[in-house]
Amino acid sequence: MKLVAQYVEQAKLFEFLAASELDPKSKEQFEEQAKTYYGLAAERAQVIGVPMPENVHKPSRRVATRAVASSP
Repeated sequence: MKLVAQYVEQAKLFEFLAASELDPKSKEQFEEQAKTYYGLAAERAQVIGVPMPENVHKPSRRVATRAVASSP
């Protein structure tokens, strides 16, 4: 179960990084990493016969892009 929780924490970290990233390519890579870690967590949970933690949500397809004000 500890490994499942570690995978979920890594997924959340990558979601956080994606949410704060301005470069679209990097944002997409972080989102893919999050998706991969959620998948690993789900796979491991199934193998050891435990449910996924209840506070885990499915990764969003796209994280909203922050607007950046250009300097004069």
